[in-house]
Amino acid sequence: PSNDLPSNNTLRGTQNEFINSWRVDPECERIDVTTKNTYTQTQIEQATSACSPIMNDVSFKVCHQNVEPSQAFEACKKTMLDCIGDKARCQCEALEMYDTKCYHVGTFLNWRNTTQLCPVECPNGEVYQHCSTSCARTCQDRDQDATCDNKCIRG
Repeated sequence: PSNDLPSNNTLRGTQNEFINSWRVDPECERIDVTTKNTYTQTQIEQATSACSPIMNDVSFKVCHQNVEPSQAFEACKKTMLDCIGDKARCQCEALEMYDTKCYHVGTFLNWRNTTQLCPVECPNGEVYQHCSTSCARTCQDRDQDATCDNKCIRG
């Protein structure tokens, strides 16, 4: 934008010019953000495979009519391509993003229990339920309020 001030107080026209105007040492390599993210065919195939559940798995398809999946699929692939480190963690976070969008429009996916992806570890033999009630009576709260809002919550 026009209010971005480079190091020498002269506005630059392109993103690359702006970035490179901040170089302190002229010997440092110039940055070219237009060629920064080049991926191998193998990386693209791996990212596509990791994100394919959004488009192909029955657990995710139940949401397709409420949340268009192609944008989430492309965002997932970008996440996987840019992921540094734990690819499984990146995949789970990317799939969770689509799950969350579905949750907000009232579609509850049960993908963690129907796929082998991203299992949730629960303590003391408890079992993860994608859609639970917040109104369940417990030993500590036997007199659960009858007006409790019994909507789906994760956990």
